[in-house]
Amino acid sequence: MRTRTLTASAAAVTVALGTVTAVVANQNGGGGGTTPVAAPTPTPAGGATTPAEKGAAPGDFNGDGYADIADIADGNLYGAVKGRRAAGFVTVVYGGPKGASAARHQIVTNPDGARRGDLFGHTLASADLDHDGRADLVVGQAGASGRVIYGGARGLTARTAVLPGGSFGRVAAGDLDGNGVADLVTTGSRDIRLYLNPGAEPGAPQVSGLPLPSLDQDAPGGPEDDSIRPLVGDFDGDRRTDLLLVHSYRANRGVPHSNLVLRRGTGGGLGPAETFAQPANQAIDSETARTGDVNGDGRTDLVYPVTTRPGDAEAFAVRLGAASGFTDPHHVALNGFGPAAEGAHHGGGLAVGDTDGDGRAEIAVGLGRGEGGGTVLLVRGTGSGPSTGSFQLLGQDGEGVPGTDEKDDRFGQGLAFRDTDGDRRADLVVGVPGENGGEGRLYVFPGTAKGGLTTKGVANINTPALGIAGDSAFLGGDLLF
Repeated sequence: MRTRTLTASAAAVTVALGTVTAVVANQNGGGGGTTPVAAPTPTPAGGATTPAEKGAAPGDFNGDGYADIADIADGNLYGAVKGRRAAGFVTVVYGGPKGASAARHQIVTNPDGARRGDLFGHTLASADLDHDGRADLVVGQAGASGRVIYGGARGLTARTAVLPGGSFGRVAAGDLDGNGVADLVTTGSRDIRLYLNPGAEPGAPQVSGLPLPSLDQDAPGGPEDDSIRPLVGDFDGDRRTDLLLVHSYRANRGVPHSNLVLRRGTGGGLGPAETFAQPANQAIDSETARTGDVNGDGRTDLVYPVTTRPGDAEAFAVRLGAASGFTDPHHVALNGFGPAAEGAHHGGGLAVGDTDGDGRAEIAVGLGRGEGGGTVLLVRGTGSGPSTGSFQLLGQDGEGVPGTDEKDDRFGQGLAFRDTDGDRRADLVVGVPGENGGEGRLYVFPGTAKGGLTTKGVANINTPALGIAGDSAFLGGDLLF
């Protein structure tokens, strides 16, 4: 197993955990010195854990009640790569009472050793699979089986388990059989694999076929453009977790198409597949489709950029969850939010989260426009859906935002809502992967009780602070959501 020692500040110490290198802040306060922290004793893969009374929230790897940030550097997103990124690694930044801090971080590499082209971490998900009160991280890699990295009192540990069944494209976690413990669903090239109650020793998955339309073999890219994103939530409001498969593909010689396949949670497991056709010329970008309760009715809604032509999206849409499945899509044009958004198109990530704790989630959309490095549009959630009259625009050239807006910075390429300071209001993590020629940067904008986000106390995290300078990490390009 590969280890790497990172340079910590005077108020931090380094803990090596096999393939996971952690920098843990001094827990005792005070000035100057450091406090020795013993590394957790690794438990063999499949080893028993003590069940917790309540499982941890996804992404809380040390179970302290503060959400953590995980970012992928898989060597496959932006072309030329160097250093560790050619094999892939995952960067974790831990939350705390004052929010996310670079002083508390981990770099996770392949337990089997780094090999160029592994794309370790090309997809991520999180849940407390062994129900020990600390969230675990599910990591995919190209050409090999995925792996669970288990959480512990000081963060992710050296205890891991392999997910049998081979490599997968995307992964999602949720309680799909209604027993109170998280399950996993992964997408193969033409199948869906369901890992029920994987716990500390995942067993062989159940494999179910998925009704997919025939693909146009003559289309540009052909079947390679076929994409399935699994998402979980209570879309029909019956208090059971459902599985939604967002299927995007090209047919009719390259025209983008998509549909939704819903399998509802029932008392006996997942129900039969129900297909919801997407209107013509309104294809869903499955890679950036996200879920959340935008109107506060207790049902999970689907939010996504609308692709009206290949490679472009000038609007996002919301399909509200309903007892019947979904409402018709409601479109919101991206250029309708003042002069700063004129000519804007979807040029980055998308995230859904409740920034003010009112039960109605906001929508963050990364915008590309002109020669700048990117802008993020935040649209408030209301009882009727997204508001076009209450919004916020964030950029590196904005007041209170450290840094400079530069071409190709890609501010907002990665977006995720995480409650890093534990105040029950979602903070917005903004990735800037093009910063400094592909080094990347993370910003964390705190949520506020009055709605929206604030630049007061914004976290500004660069690669030198995380010990990955020079690795061409493109930090913030693809975040755990």
